Amino acid sequence: MASQYIVVVGCGRLGSILAFRLSSQGNSVVVIGLHESFFSNLSSDFSGFQIIGDASEIVILRSAKVE
Repeated sequence: MASQYIVVVGCGRLGSILAFRLSSQGNSVVVIGLHESFFSNLSSDFSGFQIIGDASEIVILRSAKVE
C-alpha cells in the first residue's frame, strides 16, 4: 500500500495510539494538539510531526499542510 499523508487531531490516549500505528505503517503523520504536554502520550518511536495549536484555526491547518 502507498504511503499516505495523515493529520491526527488530538493527542490523548486514542490519538497517540492511532498516530503511532499509522506512522509505523510507513505513513507520513502530523499530530495537532492544544498543549505541548499532550505529546508526552506519543511513543518514543513515533516518527511523525507535532504541531501545537487549535485544529479549528485555519492557520494551524495550513501549517499542517491541509488544503
